[in-house]
Amino acid sequence: MDDIIRFENESIASIVMIVFGFNPVPLNLSLLTQLRSMNNGKVKLQQLFTDLIVRSDTFLQKIAAHMYEKEIEQVRPTLEEEIKRARELQSRAMENVATDKANKKEERSEEDYNLADTLEKLKGNSESSEDDKTD
Repeated sequence: MDDIIRFENESIASIVMIVFGFNPVPLNLSLLTQLRSMNNGKVKLQQLFTDLIVRSDTFLQKIAAHMYEKEIEQVRPTLEEEIKRARELQSRAMENVATDKANKKEERSEEDYNLADTLEKLKGNSESSEDDKTD
């Protein structure tokens, strides 16, 4: 019985190693010869191979579940996250609008000041040229 358990364990180890691309564990096949020579050997062999398949499959499923366990990826943000993001974008837009308005206001005041200076200079130049003409 210990030989059967050992053979099962080594076989499962070999199957797992093959699945992951490693060289399999060498198996002692003398147990298979002994089982085959028994009266109900074919039944025992069939049971042994069925056990191997079931145990290997469950072991590989557990490994796969453990290896591929990960957090659920969000495709879309939750409603609360969308609302928060929309509010952030709105506040940034409002800040940009306020900054643009302030910049335009400064440009206008500079233009007004420059326009006023230019008008005074023109008046001064025209008065001086009129004075030159009258002389």
